[in-house]
Amino acid sequence: MLPRMRLLILAVVFLFAALPMFGQQPFSVQPGLIHCSEGDVLLANDEVNVKFGDFPVMFAGEELKTGHGRAEVLFSPGVFVRTGYDSSFRLLSTGPTGSHLEFLTGSLIVEALAIPEKQPITVSFGDISVYLAKAGLYRFDADPAALRVFAGSAVVETGGRKLEIEKVRILPFDGRFTPAKYKDKSTDALDNWSRRRTTLLQRANFAFWRAARENGNILKSTGWVSSPRFHVLTYVPKKSGCCSGYGYCFHNGYGQFPTGCGCKSYLATPDNPNAPGYLQSNQGLWPERPWAETTPVNRPGP
Repeated sequence: MLPRMRLLILAVVFLFAALPMFGQQPFSVQPGLIHCSEGDVLLANDEVNVKFGDFPVMFAGEELKTGHGRAEVLFSPGVFVRTGYDSSFRLLSTGPTGSHLEFLTGSLIVEALAIPEKQPITVSFGDISVYLAKAGLYRFDADPAALRVFAGSAVVETGGRKLEIEKVRILPFDGRFTPAKYKDKSTDALDNWSRRRTTLLQRANFAFWRAARENGNILKSTGWVSSPRFHVLTYVPKKSGCCSGYGYCFHNGYGQFPTGCGCKSYLATPDNPNAPGYLQSNQGLWPERPWAETTPVNRPGP
């Protein structure tokens, strides 16, 4: 791994890792931080091996590429970009007006628990630009080329045409610019891995909430929080709670953790085979059984 990739973020993460969980506060993470890698992952042709507290960062112009591997990259607070096997994207820019990615090959999921106002995520694919300004769950595929909006909404622009795609819709990138309600509710390996990542992050969020309540230390702003117990940076929302497209609730230290979040799951799972709908176990809190470890529903995947 290149020395230049080991930024000040490394020292900041270790600082927070040394604190008790209830004493942690949110801190700034540079957009493009590679939070997790599994298997064959390359950044600018250099092998990526992420360890907790040792997070490489993508710079503008660099390409992240997977072989038999996958990766999770953090952007603005609450935004996760996850790649599947044999996938790639390039980081074009980051800044106060948002982040811009170029999707190249394979499959890519963007999970946005929150998107700061006037800081959208833009994903380009060929001559198509997709603007994500609302919290939601989005998937991009290169073959066949399409955008699926599980939750949230996206604005798609190409050739002078602009169209808003609502939740539970698919837009094939076939030139016809015609969205439809998707009927295929099956999932593959990337869907399942992405959901497992969210399950882990939600557990870390719940542990933070419980520790904050027990110790009277209430988080008063939004941001990333280090969780040494789970070896992740999880997200704590500014408002009392926010929903993941997978049906999980993320909470801060205010009030009581709800017994039912009212968060819908927009992907088929053993708990929710007829998505969209509510999870049958624990209403999106701390799942007691690791159903996300099961095999994909219907559609096979690596």
